[in-house]
Amino acid sequence: MDYVGRAHTSHGADPSIYIPERYVIGQVGFVQHAINKALVEELHPVDEGLGHAAEDAWSKLMMVLLEMLARAYGNEREAETFDPLLR
Repeated sequence: MDYVGRAHTSHGADPSIYIPERYVIGQVGFVQHAINKALVEELHPVDEGLGHAAEDAWSKLMMVLLEMLARAYGNEREAETFDPLLR
């Protein structure tokens, strides 16, 4: 995860690449939601207790992963300009 975070900043292999943190974290949130939904749909009907335990474990893992991703950005936070993504 640390490498993924660095790869999206000037710390990566190509210093000209920079993807703002909000997009990386937003994508992680999207994936987190999709996996959580799958856990609910697949595990709760089989074993509700297992489903809750899996959701709890997944949420805790995501807290750690998001911290690792955010750490890679350090002081590179980009001020929001509200410019369109495509020019």
